Amino acid sequence: MQNLATSLSQPSTLYPVSPAGSALPNAAGPRECTCAEHGTHDSSDRQFVAMLDAYRNSGGLCRVRELQEVFARSTDVGGPEVAVLNGWITQRAVICFNWQANAWLPWFQFDRLGMMPYPQLRPILQELNTVYDPWEIGCWFARSNPWLADCTPVDALLAHLPDVLQAARAERFIAH
Repeated sequence: MQNLATSLSQPSTLYPVSPAGSALPNAAGPRECTCAEHGTHDSSDRQFVAMLDAYRNSGGLCRVRELQEVFARSTDVGGPEVAVLNGWITQRAVICFNWQANAWLPWFQFDRLGMMPYPQLRPILQELNTVYDPWEIGCWFARSNPWLADCTPVDALLAHLPDVLQAARAERFIAH
């Protein structure tokens, strides 16, 4: 978990995150669809800007193609290949969502030294993948959560991993 702490404190070098002034709507509960395909274009834009803001302290967001370039360079030093990243995305083993014809990933989920996803996230994603689409999972990590004393899961993850897992289980239970 120490690598997670180091990674969370490092800013993204791939995508400069601009300041955002809006917050994710708290009214979007587990039964309300908040995905970009079902909302208005303006709504998805506001949600994306809010996600940029929420993920900023944990490293920000990057486009998949930029991360693929990082992976391509990391294979020279023993890192995983691009096909491995693509597999994680396809299997939903990492958070990856689409906005404006680009696929985006939050940096917090990767150990930047080995470019591997943190295994601590696996059970959380297993809970959420059964009830949410990728956009909703991205929003879930960035939205304040009453199970976490109104902290966002991404901010609570490092210090309160078991609580974040319990919050994900509660989401799955409520959504079913």
